[in-house]
Parts: sequence; C-alpha cells; structure tokens
Amino acid sequence: MAVKYCDYASGSDTTGDGSAGNPYKTIDKASTGLTGGDEVRCAKSAAPTQIGGTGNWQWTDGGTTVTISGDYSTAVAAKDFIGKNVANTTWWEVSSVAYAGGTTTITLVATYSGTTEAVATYKLGVTDTGAAAALGTNVQLVSASGTSVSSRLKVSGGWNLSGTPAQDGYTWFWQSGSSKYGVGLYGNVKNFIEIDGDRVGFLRYYRGLYLYTSAVARQDGWLITDLSCLGCNLHNLDLEECVADVQGGWFCGNVGTSGGGIFVSGSALITVSGVQVRSNYRGFYITGAHSDVLVYNSQFHRNSSATLRPFNNGGHVVFEDCALANAPVGVYAYANVGTIVLCNCTLASVTTPFNTAADNVGQWPCVRWQHYNGTADDNRIDFVYGSAKRDTADARSGACWKLQPTDGTQRISTWRVLRTYAAASADKELAIYLKRSGTYTAGDVELAAYNEAGRLVAGPTAQTVGTGYGRHTITIAAADLPRAQVVELRVLAKRQAGTDLAVYADDFMAA
Repeated sequence: MAVKYCDYASGSDTTGDGSAGNPYKTIDKASTGLTGGDEVRCAKSAAPTQIGGTGNWQWTDGGTTVTISGDYSTAVAAKDFIGKNVANTTWWEVSSVAYAGGTTTITLVATYSGTTEAVATYKLGVTDTGAAAALGTNVQLVSASGTSVSSRLKVSGGWNLSGTPAQDGYTWFWQSGSSKYGVGLYGNVKNFIEIDGDRVGFLRYYRGLYLYTSAVARQDGWLITDLSCLGCNLHNLDLEECVADVQGGWFCGNVGTSGGGIFVSGSALITVSGVQVRSNYRGFYITGAHSDVLVYNSQFHRNSSATLRPFNNGGHVVFEDCALANAPVGVYAYANVGTIVLCNCTLASVTTPFNTAADNVGQWPCVRWQHYNGTADDNRIDFVYGSAKRDTADARSGACWKLQPTDGTQRISTWRVLRTYAAASADKELAIYLKRSGTYTAGDVELAAYNEAGRLVAGPTAQTVGTGYGRHTITIAAADLPRAQVVELRVLAKRQAGTDLAVYADDFMAA
C-alpha cells in the first residue's frame, strides 16, 4: 500500500515528494501513479474557533439569522462558515454581520435547518484553495483509479503531518472568490475510488464533488462516505453517468436556482443512504434517461423549491424510509419522468406533496406512495390528472381502489394492480365490481385489458356505473392469447367537468 500526502496550504507539486514531511500540494499530484489499495491523505485545516467569547448564540430553525448580545461584528465575515461544532450538525455560510442595538446579528446565506437553541458557536477553520478562475475550473481532481471493489484508491482528510502523521482533524477545502466558481474535486472516468469524507468537505464551489465516469459497469463505482459539500452554487454533489454508493454526509446550503443538494444525470446507478439534504433550492434533482436511484434512511428538510425534482425522463427513483419536511412541494415531476416510488416516507409541513408539469399527459403514473402524507398503507398512485389509492370506507370486501380523476378529457387508471393468469388460446373474462359517487356521464368510466407486454388486447369499453356496486366484465379473445401469460385489467376514469367524481373498484376476479 502506497500512501501519499498533500497539503494545499504549504505543499508543492513541483518540489514535494508526497511524504508527510514534504507533501504535494494537490490531490491531483498525490494520486498520480497510484492504484488499488493506495491512499491520498490531505493535511487538516485549522481547528474551529469559538466566537462570542463564552456566550451563547441564538439559532432558530427556519430562520436566516443567528444572534447574540454584545458586539462581535468583527469575529466573522461574509463567506465564513459557522456552526455548533458538535455531532449531527453542519456548518452554515455567512452572508453578512452587523451590530446594532446591543446585538450582533449574523445573516446566513441559506435558511438554517436544525434545532432551535442558544449554544456556543464556532467559526470553521478552512483550507483556502483561492479564487477559481471560471465555473468549470477543476480545482483538484483524482488522477488514477483503483482496481476492484475490495481494492479501491482512497482519498481521506484531517491528517496532522507534524511528526508521525495522525488523523486528528478535518480538511475543509474552501473557495474564497466572490463568485462561487470551480469544481472542488473532479473525477473523470476514474473507477473504484473511495472518498472517505468523514473528515473532508468542499465549500463554496460551483460544484462540490463532481463525478463523470461515462456509464461504467455497476461494480466499478465510487464509494463516498460521510462527505460534506456545502454552499455550492450549482450542485453540492454532482453524479453524472456514473455508479456511486453515497453513505452518509451533509449536502446543504445550495441556493442557486439551477441546481440541487444532490444532482444525478444520465446513465447513472446511484444508491444514497443516511444523508442530510437541507436548505437547498432543490433537494434531489434528477435528469436524463436511465438514472436508477435508491435513496433510503435520509432527511430532506427546508429545500425551498422541491424535495425531489425528476426532469426529462428521470429514470427509476425509489425513496424508502425518508423524511421530507418543510418544503412547498414534495415531488415535482416534470417532462415525462420515469417511475417514482416513495415507500414508508413521512411528509411534514409539505404544502403540495405532489405536483407535475402539464406536459406529463396520459395514464402513466408519476409517483407511487406507500404512505401518503401520514396516511399508512393507502398505496396512493399520483397521475397528472388525479390519483388512485387504497380505500376501506367504501369497500365491498374490506378494501377497494378509489379513483379520483381531476380532468374531463384525460383518464387515470388502476395501473398494474389488477392482474391474473390467462391460459393460452382461450377466451379470458375479467370481472370487477364498480360503483361511483358524484355526477356521472356515459363514458366517464371504461374497462380495458392488457397483455403481459403492456399491449391493449380488449377495450376500452364504456361502463354504466351506479351508486351501488355492480358487476362489470370484459373479455380477452382467445386469438389475443397465443401463449399463457399474465394479463391486466384496468379501470379508467375521467371527471365530468365541475363535479366531484370518484370511482370505486373491488372484488377483481377472472373466469
């Protein structure tokens, strides 16, 4: 195992040799020529320093200011980061500092998301990487790859290079320019990399960590643990055409209106767990086809536009055991997104749990929920023009599907919930019990049958539905069943303009 050291503040890529006593300056140089099992170790930044003497500063969840009695207006300045310096908290960028009326007020760049309390507050020690020249300047990059999942090239931080090297601090790379330019760390077509981010962070860049590995195989991806990317202008964490496993970390304070806390694009296979995504413009932003994303056990709080925003064929996205809170929109589906599933997720203080762009037309589901805004096991499916969910109040036999369309021309459906086996070369009758509420017009409700490939094989046929349950059938002809397969019945419903129409479907059966 080869170990190379770098110190951005005092190392040299010209005269350094990568030893602790004579480190390189950059991760680029330190990683050059390394391979699987090797490690780049970054020199630690200065320790945080307490501000405001021994006094406590008032932090308020959902607020943008931090205050204390007394004049401490020279203790911090714009672009600094402050925080509580305790576990399970992060650091917040300062916009301005002022003293008036006996109180010092620090205004933050992003809305604070955390515990309301009066506590000792610290200024973060940082490693200044200077003012990046342009948006796309790669301030540092990874220059080599590992060899396998069990033999990755590792980048770690927090190293004290005095005497025998010891990992007793943190490394916070900080872009000091007035404009948030540059990429904190760039990985371009480099595989089997581990970012041991427990003691590493990237602050105030255009992108914090940016990976582009050109759609490598699933097993070739990056492992990113407990990384912090804070206050970046476009994306805090940018994952494009790559495979990555993100385990823990903080991605907060992105207020640029083009990006998000975490951004995924292209042919990406991404797993995210245990992260804190707070106070960004968008929490999780996805675009580009074939992005397969699993997010679980994570917190999404106070993201000011939307918690999850899939855009332009955003692939397949599953959120499991996540908390989505304090946002105007939970999920904003835009421009023909793929499958989105939220399983056992909680929503709190979310004004609109689901919203969609008008061009998402048709009967395709946009979001599937196991629990919707605190309702357990309602298994709701949101379409552009309405929703379908599990219902017990109007059930015929314990539980039924309740369809609530919102448009007079576009239908919603029971979508992949009414399925059964069909033998080859024989007629197949599918039956369902239906009732309705609200005003009904002929053609508002239809039945249709689909084969295993998703092709329409019977219907749609209009149904006359009453206010009490009645049996309705549709038959798939033998000629449309050349082989044994699974078939599906869909109940389609639209809303008569100006009325509240709900359709209930229960007791699906097949001859």
